Amino acid sequence: TTTEMLYGDAKQVVRSRTDYFTTSDGGTYYYDDDVVVYDYTNSNAEATLSGGDYVVFALDDGMVAAIYIVSDPADEGDAENTGSDITISNVSFNSINGNLRFTGTPIGRTVYIEVELFTTGSGYSTLNVTSAVLTGNAQRLTDRTYTTAGDYRVTFYADEDMTEVIDTFYITNSYSSGS
Repeated sequence: TTTEMLYGDAKQVVRSRTDYFTTSDGGTYYYDDDVVVYDYTNSNAEATLSGGDYVVFALDDGMVAAIYIVSDPADEGDAENTGSDITISNVSFNSINGNLRFTGTPIGRTVYIEVELFTTGSGYSTLNVTSAVLTGNAQRLTDRTYTTAGDYRVTFYADEDMTEVIDTFYITNSYSSGS
């Protein structure tokens, strides 16, 4: 029986030895000395496994059969990370403090958020771009408050390059100081 891992499930190596490695989630994985480690980030060149590497691997009857070093999925926005596997909901502005609030899943994924304000005659202009790690619960951005009442466009992206759109929300911010 062979089990495969997806890129989005990459594990970080904490310790590497000749015939096994341990990962940050506490797993220990054994392999024979004839298993080759490939570095996907370097054209699949043969490599040596080290602590700190992120790996995907296949298990065959409990033993590691193939190992690929990959880049940190959080830095890459995941090769398997598409806007279709992330859900954003309950997007709003807090009318008292101007924080942007939302709920997003799956837990632990990083999303990139562009907040734009509509101005008559100019259209939408970007106020800021930020990121957040999804918690699965209602959460709020505290790095920036939006205290201008008006119409906003808030776009969530799955990647730092902001090419993979998860969803776009058009929201009226009814902020009023002292409410």
